Amino acid sequence: MTGGAYGAQWQEALHTTVFQAQPGRGFLACVWYLGLRPDTPLVILAYGLFASLMVGAGLVLAETAKLCDSERVLLALGLVQLINPRLYEYDYDLYLLYPAMALVVMVAKDLNVRVFAWLQGLFITVMICDFLISLIGINILPYFPGTFLTLCALFLTVVGLSLKHQTPFFRLSDLPVLRKVGFQSQFQPPRADKPFSENNMP
Repeated sequence: MTGGAYGAQWQEALHTTVFQAQPGRGFLACVWYLGLRPDTPLVILAYGLFASLMVGAGLVLAETAKLCDSERVLLALGLVQLINPRLYEYDYDLYLLYPAMALVVMVAKDLNVRVFAWLQGLFITVMICDFLISLIGINILPYFPGTFLTLCALFLTVVGLSLKHQTPFFRLSDLPVLRKVGFQSQFQPPRADKPFSENNMP
């Protein structure tokens, strides 16, 4: 259960490889650039919050954008790669990540044409850069999580746009108790052709 006589050596080799030699270009790369140890409670908590945020945002986007079953599966597979702590930008991780992000960009098309054009250009630029880096082997900034940070920002931007264009799931005025007392959840400016007293009647 403990790995025997070589257990401690194996754990040390694993720690060195995963956290130092090959942290990837995802969440662990951000930790690497900040100079933090990835096995500390603070970093573990931060990753838990990050993963929860991204998964929750994915659920929100799936509901607000009315994605079909196949689109939801594609989005989920891509988000799994995005929250992978050791995401590799030049590996098979991109086979699932890029199609999912392409779906996210297309969601923005019906929300804001101008933002969609910017996101589309940004997404294509990121893909081209990743392709050239993987092909030529450019490594100016070791472990720099450029694609990871860009796609996270892109994804959260589209989620924010989707929320902005949606009707609230419910209003406080829909609650029976508040409806009885004439509560209004949204401010309604008074009409000029009605006296103030009539404008404020329930």
